[in-house]
This record gives sequence, structure tokens and C-alpha cells, in this order.
Amino acid sequence: MTLKGHHYTVGLAHKEKTIQVRLDVQTQKWMFFERDEQGQEKELSRRALVGINFTALTGLEKPEDLSALPAIQLTLPLGV
Repeated sequence: MTLKGHHYTVGLAHKEKTIQVRLDVQTQKWMFFERDEQGQEKELSRRALVGINFTALTGLEKPEDLSALPAIQLTLPLGV
């Protein structure tokens, strides 16, 4: 995926697969997942968030305690 000019990949072995991407707010890393044949999530990799901060990504002010935030789904213009 490409976000703000930075490329994040999970490798060619996963080409043309559906990959779910989440941001771990505690570590500030993108987490990449795929589902196996049984529907179980498998974490493929983590990549550091580069070139964008919490407020720009979510539109929220960063609280002292990140665990106090609700889960939100972002609609992002991603390049694949």
C-alpha cells in the first residue's frame, strides 16, 4: 500500500491476496493480516508508521492514554 508517498509491502508471496491493514496505536506500526482457509487471521508483518502523525491520520487529538480511544475505521486513499 502507499500512503502519503511511503510504500508498505508484505512481499510478492502475497500478491493479489486480500490483506487487512490496521494501525497499532501503542507501537505506531501498521499491522498486515490475511485470513487462512479456516477464516483465522494470520499476522504477516508490521511496518513503522512513516511520514504521518496520529492527528493527521485520525483527525483526533492524541490523548495521554491511547487505550482510552475507541476503535475507528478510517477511509484512506490507498494505492495498491
